[in-house]
Amino acid sequence: MKNFFVLFMVLVTLNLFCASNDLDDPKDPTNPTVKGDNSKNNDPQYNINLEYQEQSGIFKKGIIKGLKGFYINNLTWEGNEEGNQKILVDFVKTIRVRGYTMVKKQKENASVVFYFPYIFDIELKNGTTIKNAKGRIKELDSFEVFNDIGKEKCYSYFIRLWLEDKGMFADNNSKNYNETSKVPKSVVIYFEFKD
Repeated sequence: MKNFFVLFMVLVTLNLFCASNDLDDPKDPTNPTVKGDNSKNNDPQYNINLEYQEQSGIFKKGIIKGLKGFYINNLTWEGNEEGNQKILVDFVKTIRVRGYTMVKKQKENASVVFYFPYIFDIELKNGTTIKNAKGRIKELDSFEVFNDIGKEKCYSYFIRLWLEDKGMFADNNSKNYNETSKVPKSVVIYFEFKD
């Protein structure tokens, strides 16, 4: 009991001593790092000037932040059937969407069908052309473009609603699940990367 009392008194004394000391306020670190923070998005050296075309035919211009220096992975094409070769986006001149892959997410009697760009023609800045490259470029599925007006959210994929109980698409009542879908006017189908 005596040992407990001595330990208790020592703890109380230390607590009072620490509380009475004037401690400095904490300082902000000079280079803070936030978990999950992508500093590329705010660094001008990682920005790319972009001209892009929507399905409607309208061309627009802007800047994509944080894209420079990333590799396009997992595409296959003639001569790269295993998908081992990567393409640094800095060396890409243009990307044109040529086809889509369908991904269905079902919930009860309705499914959302995503049409993601999956077939591309890619032109490199050295003049090399890659036809019918297959795979996903997830960084271009949706992206933000900054222009002289402000910020615009852009999409190169689109969705449709499939009614499971009726076996048809809600937008056109088609019962052909594998039909070639009409691409909405606002979907981006062409990218040109400028220096």
